[in-house]
Amino acid sequence: LNRMGFGPDPHELAEVLVHGERAWIDGQMTESPGHRVARGRARTELGAAIPYGAAQLTLQIALSTDQPLRERFALFLDNHFNTWGGKTGMPSEWGDHLRYQDAGLAPFGELLRTAISSPVMLVYLDQQKSFRGRLNENLARELLELHTVGVNGGYGQDDVTALAGLLCGLTVGEEAPPDGAAQYLSRVFRFAPDLADSSAQRVF
Repeated sequence: LNRMGFGPDPHELAEVLVHGERAWIDGQMTESPGHRVARGRARTELGAAIPYGAAQLTLQIALSTDQPLRERFALFLDNHFNTWGGKTGMPSEWGDHLRYQDAGLAPFGELLRTAISSPVMLVYLDQQKSFRGRLNENLARELLELHTVGVNGGYGQDDVTALAGLLCGLTVGEEAPPDGAAQYLSRVFRFAPDLADSSAQRVF
């Protein structure tokens, strides 16, 4: 519980002692009603702070969730697929954390897809400025260097450029929320074929 959660509380400790570690871990895999309640309560109680208080919201969830492993893993993903609120804006940062909470303990390929289709990640790495004939390689380089194979993963500059060509067309739009109630436009992921490069690319 120290390693996979936020420290043992009496209820969690009893659950592990009675049912075993494996059963406790298995219970973290699928989102529970209690975790959904914790997320909803945090948003309700701190709703006005959402644009500025993603850290407070995540702390509130951590204190009240019955699925600490799931929330801790979402925090791990937030760190691994890291962005900076000073550039992207805190409303977007909170939205990204919700995306990682929704992804849960998914296979890595799905988690990578979640990150690469994140409007926050695309804005942070200037992907919306990348288009056919004028590539921006930030996303491709981060994907290789930080998100997957690592700085010594065997890729070269040609691989970065080719991957940037493959990612060309991934971009960001801004939409008003359907209910019109929010104060902010929502950034949304979209693929723009007119920006894409359809030529064949070879990576690795």
